[in-house]
Amino acid sequence: MPLAGLFAGALGAAIAPFALRLRGPYLAIVSLGLVYIGIYAARNLPALTGGLNGTVVTAPVAIGPVDFAALQVGPFLLTREQGMFILCWGILALVLC
Repeated sequence: MPLAGLFAGALGAAIAPFALRLRGPYLAIVSLGLVYIGIYAARNLPALTGGLNGTVVTAPVAIGPVDFAALQVGPFLLTREQGMFILCWGILALVLC
């Protein structure tokens, strides 16, 4: 993780002098271009990025007695993904307050 942060910082420092001279839609085009270059690198450099396989997260989704993997709201039993969605939005709401 620290190496990824250093790499991103170095890449940003290399591009910033050129991007700071741009205004309006040109800055947006450069920003979107960097995103597409990152996606291209992730797809085509699997030895460096791990490819597009992704990672399976099996960590428990519970805070205290509330298990978000088997959350029941009224008569509805929510799936693990729906529970994660509610948990993430709840944490975001707490952070923004």
